[in-house]
Amino acid sequence: MTCVRCWKSNLSAAPVESCAGRRTDPAMLEIASSSRASLTTMGQSDPPARSEFRWAIGSSDGLRSSAWRLWGNPKGDIYVAIRSHGAKIKASFHRDGKCQFGFTQDYAAARGLTGPSRHWQTWRLPADPVVRVLQVMVPHSDLRPLIDRKPQDLTWLPTPPEGSLAVASIFVTTQATALQLVSCPPGTIVVGKVPTSIRTAWLVYAHTPIDAAMAEQINVARAKFHDIPVSRHWPREALWESKAGHDRHVLELASD
Repeated sequence: MTCVRCWKSNLSAAPVESCAGRRTDPAMLEIASSSRASLTTMGQSDPPARSEFRWAIGSSDGLRSSAWRLWGNPKGDIYVAIRSHGAKIKASFHRDGKCQFGFTQDYAAARGLTGPSRHWQTWRLPADPVVRVLQVMVPHSDLRPLIDRKPQDLTWLPTPPEGSLAVASIFVTTQATALQLVSCPPGTIVVGKVPTSIRTAWLVYAHTPIDAAMAEQINVARAKFHDIPVSRHWPREALWESKAGHDRHVLELASD
């Protein structure tokens, strides 16, 4: 079972200016909003649309990450979870801009946790037509051979090169707004989109080299969880970054 914990850090060690004029971290894909109902990136004009995406980084018979799930409901709420924890822990990005991370309602109720007590973090999204809401980051060095109960229903994202960080980014756009990737690392993939009645979630995958500053921060994060007991059957940790603002990161590491 993957261990999920909150942590305080800052992976944005070297902020850069994006094309939209916002400050962001080196792993972020630069974006620009557009009212056109089309998407233009890497020669892919129309990525697949589904009610949910289940994905993992790597391959079913080789090194890989945990399985992740992105889905929405007809009302416009967007959710993200590690598949093995989907009935217990998830991140919620609600249509009114309110967001939270913590126990699911059913799981909390079964354990007597009600109201805000089940939420580990709460925040709000800005009212922008394009918002990056989450990045799931996995170093190549932390991919491991794992056995999944349903590998056939996963979308497999390419294994990143050695010495790099795999980054699965989730953007949310308003219904009339298309996502445009103006400047992105080589090999960037728009995996697909999850449309709802009022907005759309996009799953975008890329990888970026790990520089010395980022390597140090990853090592510091790993050291914080060195003594936490983990399952022999699923030795993974998902470290949720806690910081000011709306942008969130999850760093998935091996715990062996």
